[in-house]
Amino acid sequence: YVTPGQRHGGEDTALLEKRQRLYEVAKARNPHRWSGKTRNWNPVNEVWLNPPKEIRAKAEKLGKQSRTSPDNCVDKHRFSYPKSSLAC
Repeated sequence: YVTPGQRHGGEDTALLEKRQRLYEVAKARNPHRWSGKTRNWNPVNEVWLNPPKEIRAKAEKLGKQSRTSPDNCVDKHRFSYPKSSLAC
């Protein structure tokens, strides 16, 4: 995550690269803390406040796909099980 000010100031790419390196080091030190991949640290190219219908429909479709193919334990259980049944 970067703030709007960091994004508009051009700091987002450097911050995200730094976080990616930090997470890679942390994962190498304690691999048991991760059940899968770390976050996607790629910068976002476009951000819309009020997207056109075509872009909104595409985003909704992608959102549904990400929910059906989770990449970590929390997301895997978030949409199908109550909180009390999380056991990763």
